[in-house]
Amino acid sequence: MTSDSFNNQQKPNEQSEDNSSSMFTRRKFLVGSGLGMACSYTVGKALWNWNEGFLRATTFVGAMAGYGGNLSDLIEDGLKEIGWTPKNVRQKSVLLKPSLVETIPGAEHLHTHPFVVQAVAETFRRWDAKEVFVAEGP
Repeated sequence: MTSDSFNNQQKPNEQSEDNSSSMFTRRKFLVGSGLGMACSYTVGKALWNWNEGFLRATTFVGAMAGYGGNLSDLIEDGLKEIGWTPKNVRQKSVLLKPSLVETIPGAEHLHTHPFVVQAVAETFRRWDAKEVFVAEGP
């Protein structure tokens, strides 16, 4: 056996260079799996966020010491804060649907306070709504 033929022979645990690129290795599997999971997460998160935008309502949280203040002004400020203007309701019919369900007798906090309903109705009347209705239940 010549020294050249000895150098060209493969040892049992060695892989040839041209064969190693097509072999499936644990490293390739882990890298591929990681990239696949990262791509799936990114696309899934983007789709979730896109869909979530249609499901979430724009909200405004305002604070008052009690129901005795000028609720109508606070509600008007809140509506303007979320992008509503008198143009949104001018000459339109508005239906207010307060929560009037009271599952625990005497628990005042379970339904929309009448002063809040009145203040919202006043705001829409001031904004030139054609009519304002209050309705609840069947």
